[in-house]
Amino acid sequence: MHASMPAGSGQKDITGSLMLDAISRSTPIMQLSMTGSVLAINERYLRMVRKREEQVVGQHHSVLIHPDDGVTVTSPIFWEALKEGRPVQVELRCPVECGEEMLLRVQYAAVFDPAGDPAYVLQTATDITIDKRHSDNLLDMLEAISRSTAMIEFSMDGNVLTANSVYLQIMGYSHLDVRGRNHKFFLAQDDYLTPEYETFWSRLRAGEFIQSEFCRLGKGGKPVWLQASYNPILGPDGTPTRILKIATEVTEAVELRREMARMAFVDSLTSLGNRRKFDAELGFGVHHCAQSGSDIALLLIDIDHFKVFNDTYGHHEGDACLRSVAHAIKDAFRRDTDLVMRYGGEEFAVLLTDVDGDAVSILAEKCRSAVEGLRIENRESDTGIVSVSIGWALISSDEPRSDDTGATLIRCADAALYRAKLSGRNRVCGNNDLNPLNI
Repeated sequence: MHASMPAGSGQKDITGSLMLDAISRSTPIMQLSMTGSVLAINERYLRMVRKREEQVVGQHHSVLIHPDDGVTVTSPIFWEALKEGRPVQVELRCPVECGEEMLLRVQYAAVFDPAGDPAYVLQTATDITIDKRHSDNLLDMLEAISRSTAMIEFSMDGNVLTANSVYLQIMGYSHLDVRGRNHKFFLAQDDYLTPEYETFWSRLRAGEFIQSEFCRLGKGGKPVWLQASYNPILGPDGTPTRILKIATEVTEAVELRREMARMAFVDSLTSLGNRRKFDAELGFGVHHCAQSGSDIALLLIDIDHFKVFNDTYGHHEGDACLRSVAHAIKDAFRRDTDLVMRYGGEEFAVLLTDVDGDAVSILAEKCRSAVEGLRIENRESDTGIVSVSIGWALISSDEPRSDDTGATLIRCADAALYRAKLSGRNRVCGNNDLNPLNI
């Protein structure tokens, strides 16, 4: 200190003086009178505020403070608190050279004499300018992000603490709708009554960061897809205290991606599954029937004389014919597990599971009759109308399965279709006519 402190007596005073000297070497300290005038100031404080001792000592310490903040430290209430022995902490702006300004966190505490009266005030200060700027920058960044990004905050038990306007707008809710609601409010019951959902929250409570695409329910149960991260906010001891979710809506992108994936397996003309879909379903069907011990059947359906039909009536009518026949075939197979697909050109395929040979034969004849019943004119055919030939094959549950079972089924159904054409077309041939495993 550049000015002497009031001296006490005895070992206690010596010890206190030594402690004060030690603190003074590392901490900016001022000694103030009970009216706020500077009695002494140490070197660290002078360097921090870029002043000389003669500019400060004897002056009211408010000369170091921005005028707007000086009102605080000259207030009678402020000094009354100190005289009552209550320490005071405030943040004050301190003008320095070149019009710059630093922010100080300042602690005031009165020192009492042996009679119990306040003798002077010790003020210590910490320069928090950089920390404050950093904090302000972070807040500015967070505010900027918040203006364009959906954000919602949950307690560790999953209750909504806050939600910004972007999140509310995306989900279609108001603050009153979501305040205090649990995270489950945004999920379908089938999604949160699962072990996976419990694991999800266990990971968050363990402090784990989780990022993915999530489907959540907006106002009225509308599905909303979010690209979101769940960020545990850690307390001083490293334990998560709340969860901040930051999200961007990707509903349109997800639906487009799903539609593109779906269209990759759909024939654009007939809206039936395409050859790619057939290949995938055949492999799955063979595996399912092998696991469940059930039969699997394949029907191959070919429009009779379709090339001639196209040449006679044109491709526009040919496309219309294909669509009508596809609809008739689809209508003939009503079970959810019956799969009707366009195999290629004028040929269609139907996969049936959990059926026997008699049922397949009946369904195949129903299909042939349904197409005949369309009565689509084809002057070049023997019947004068569009018809189909159908070949089917069935592999029963007691037949041995192998990696080429699917190929065997196609080969057998194709052979049966060939026989139907050789026999005059507009007819059905199947396992009653040949043993598929011996073709």
